[in-house]
Amino acid sequence: MKKLLLLILLVSHLALGRDILIGDRINLLISGSSEDKVREAFQAFEIEDIRESEEGSVVTLRSYHPGEQVVEIGDKRLVFNVKSSLEEGEREIYSDLSDGSARTLAKPRFPWIFAGGVLLGLSSLMYLLVGVIGRRKKKEQLSPREKFYGNLEDLGEDYTYRISYLTREYADHLMGSNLLSGRYEKSEGAPKELLHFLGELDSLKFARRSEGDREELKDRARELIESIEKTCNIGEAKEGSNV
Repeated sequence: MKKLLLLILLVSHLALGRDILIGDRINLLISGSSEDKVREAFQAFEIEDIRESEEGSVVTLRSYHPGEQVVEIGDKRLVFNVKSSLEEGEREIYSDLSDGSARTLAKPRFPWIFAGGVLLGLSSLMYLLVGVIGRRKKKEQLSPREKFYGNLEDLGEDYTYRISYLTREYADHLMGSNLLSGRYEKSEGAPKELLHFLGELDSLKFARRSEGDREELKDRARELIESIEKTCNIGEAKEGSNV
């Protein structure tokens, strides 16, 4: 039996004598061909739907490729002339879309932006690490005297504890005592004024204090340490030494 193919409607544009444009919907009524044959014949098109009717298979498809499209199915040969919806001047602007080439319209910037962000982040991290390590080394290179007087000017909210710790640490260095252990009664050779001051600091840990108290305690700590330094013959002349 000879296969019969009927073209019922080639879009509504065909009835009006207009061209088929890219993306236009094309409806065909095909009889005498299986669905597999239809799909094989129209593989260059985008098939949206194939449904059965009393007359045959109703095929709905679109084409997104401009130019002449030839389809052979059964004993029929169909020619579709698909045209672009762009005007001549517009096709020049979007030449990469109309000449069939695979050229890239624009080089993507995303990889370069991402790489730049990564490099900037790594640079910031390295700068931070170098700064932290540099400050740590500088702090480690300070003499005990420099650490005491320097840290005494950089106290936090718990300044009573900090003043006590700094004073005991430097006093231990000067006198060879063990005030950092907290056992003041066994620290032989430590001035009574120093032991009394440290005990007072311990009692002030949980008391309400003002900014004036902070400055007064700092001054008393300096005076006591300076007195011990004089006893140990350490003074301003040795400011830059590692004593």
